[in-house]
Amino acid sequence: MKLIKMMGLALVAAIAAMALLGPGSASATEICSENKSPCPEAKLIKGEITAQLQPETQALLKGALGAEVHCQKSEAGGEITENPSKNQVLGKITKLTFEECAVGEGPKTCKIESLQKPYTAHVSQGEKAGEGTLYVGPQPGGETPGAKFVENCGVFTGCNYKVNESQPGYEGQWAKLSLQNEGGATHAHAEQVALKSSFFCGGNSGRWVAAYTMHPIPMWVI
Repeated sequence: MKLIKMMGLALVAAIAAMALLGPGSASATEICSENKSPCPEAKLIKGEITAQLQPETQALLKGALGAEVHCQKSEAGGEITENPSKNQVLGKITKLTFEECAVGEGPKTCKIESLQKPYTAHVSQGEKAGEGTLYVGPQPGGETPGAKFVENCGVFTGCNYKVNESQPGYEGQWAKLSLQNEGGATHAHAEQVALKSSFFCGGNSGRWVAAYTMHPIPMWVI
């Protein structure tokens, strides 16, 4: 009986400690220039962030009836606005470009413009050091991120595509990219991100596929 009473008191104490500490006691998400947690203050990455397609890869935009646009170049840029953070590193994306784009095997003259910038960016840590998730969505009160196929894009020409994914805990439509680390470099993978458009442009059949290397290097999500 005494042992049971002691165990009960220990349980009550543990619950009380959790209540006092609250959710803020969990380890913060950090973006760091070395694989160390907690990240030393001098190693926290802040300010400008850029990303380019991984070597020998393409950005792929899929539309209606199996139509595909392949882009040899795609770049993104922005800045980290809060690092570390209790739950997610916060930032914004001010640049997203697609260049040297072609419909199928056609000429690389398709012009694409990203829409509704800047975007909000949130980074959360994964189960392993270097792994995580990048969420990209609208600014508060803003519209869903998307792209317009301006000219020379075949059946895509004149079509606007917007992100069409709902994420738990988020309002509106947010793209979800997986983050992986290889040799200190963080890569962001857009794996069949769902896009929507008008009925004549394919409806909800659009997809975005790409793999980006983020800079600076080294970079770790911890």
